[in-house]
Amino acid sequence: MKENEAILNSIKDDAIKTFTEMSDFNKYKGTVISLYRKYLEEHHEADKSGQVCSVCNKCILDKCVECKGCHCKTHAVCYNLKRHPEKVWYCIVCEDILRYCMNVPDYDKFEEEQIDRVEPEIMANRNEIFCCICGYSEGAMIRTVLNGVYCHLSCVSWCEEVQLSNTKGAVDQSLFQKI
Repeated sequence: MKENEAILNSIKDDAIKTFTEMSDFNKYKGTVISLYRKYLEEHHEADKSGQVCSVCNKCILDKCVECKGCHCKTHAVCYNLKRHPEKVWYCIVCEDILRYCMNVPDYDKFEEEQIDRVEPEIMANRNEIFCCICGYSEGAMIRTVLNGVYCHLSCVSWCEEVQLSNTKGAVDQSLFQKI
């Protein structure tokens, strides 16, 4: 959270002025999120490998987790994982696809060969799921209180109206102070 505050504190005055001049936030929220994404792209470049965390948008220099389904990469701490997974890891969206779309409750017991067989179907379903705030499909997302509706961790900090699910595996909403 302190990293997000540091980023916000470093936003140029003209971006803040543009934001404060907007009288109807809901009308312009896509613009605000686009401005924030552009700012992050310009001021937080990836390392030579080009890998950035899909939550904090910082370079992945140390251990990260990569979803075997959609291949999103994130720092374990950014996705609120208590420990680094020892086995294959799936993000919350891909877990839900496996459980509810593909009816595979024991996906965590898959062998490598089984994982490779289900990956294309996971990706086909995953490409149909979009963040309810920004509309992008890629990146690590979490559940909202509405079934089948997800949002990016970075987006939820910009939109206090979105309520996160506190079902098993969801991120603790208290981690996100409203900006």
